[in-house]
Amino acid sequence: MATLNPRRFAQPDILKTIARDRLIAFLEPFARYLMDRGLGLSIGSEIDYDRLSAILMDPDEKTPPEFADALYFIHEMSTSDEMDRLLEAAREANLVLDDIPDPSPADIAVQVWLKDRSLFERKHAELRPKSFEYFAGQDGGPRGIPDPTPQQIAGVQAHLDA
Repeated sequence: MATLNPRRFAQPDILKTIARDRLIAFLEPFARYLMDRGLGLSIGSEIDYDRLSAILMDPDEKTPPEFADALYFIHEMSTSDEMDRLLEAAREANLVLDDIPDPSPADIAVQVWLKDRSLFERKHAELRPKSFEYFAGQDGGPRGIPDPTPQQIAGVQAHLDA
């Protein structure tokens, strides 16, 4: 499961920029979980964006892994730059998106996710890391490459196979 911290995407003002029917279609597979957290998704009723935001910002141990992954991907691709990449990829793939004036990055991200998840995930995989952190060892210098024994290699392989 991806690490979930959708601080940008989960804001009520951002959620409101996603077409209501599209947002409900995105949330529908997780309706039972959302209902258990106090958010109903009945047809024709208003969405409680503040409650939805609170749920998204505070995942619990019952959050479905598929939901956490979907939120992570959508959050990552809900920027202006990524919206442009998604729009270009959709054009190249002849993927028909709703023609709406001045769409929001979150709306485009959800739309592409719903219409072609594999295309969406490919574009996400092309993201470059935005930062890189490293930590020097206590000795300050690089260590040599270890020369493991066949038994050590077999132990690691057995652990990874499990």
